[in-house]
Amino acid sequence: ENFGAEVDKGDADDYIKQYNSIIDDAVKRVYPEIISEDLSGIGQVVFDMGIAVALADGSLDTDEIFAIAKITGNQGDIEDLNEQINSKLSQSSYEEFIDETIEKSVKTINESENQKNDVMKILRQLIIVAASDGKIEASELNTIYSFVSNFNINKKDIVLIVNQMGMG
Repeated sequence: ENFGAEVDKGDADDYIKQYNSIIDDAVKRVYPEIISEDLSGIGQVVFDMGIAVALADGSLDTDEIFAIAKITGNQGDIEDLNEQINSKLSQSSYEEFIDETIEKSVKTINESENQKNDVMKILRQLIIVAASDGKIEASELNTIYSFVSNFNINKKDIVLIVNQMGMG
């Protein structure tokens, strides 16, 4: 419609925003890990489940802490983040923490308005945490599955997303 026509600065800015939105949506579908996710309303679930996934292999590595910090926007003070994690873990064993976290996170997401979309965002972030130490362990995938299976996401879906993200 406006091909070759001159437009004023305001219209040009609007066209640029529309164009970038289309590009971002296309990139997000193919490479969702490139575009930052809006985690408003689910940030605490991502944080807690990120810890659960990181602990699933029996240890919490520095790379996993950094991944959780980056994903949740807590990059400022890693020591403070480490203290938050340790205070959560001081109250129970790793296995108890993981089970309680899954249960609490499922309840939180069941109460969210945009459940399916939120679960997919969380799933992608948890895969990034699992891969952050260089290898996705079966125990980490099992923890992710224990959470997302409550929302009709199966193991094949997880494998597909892992491969889509280039983490497989």
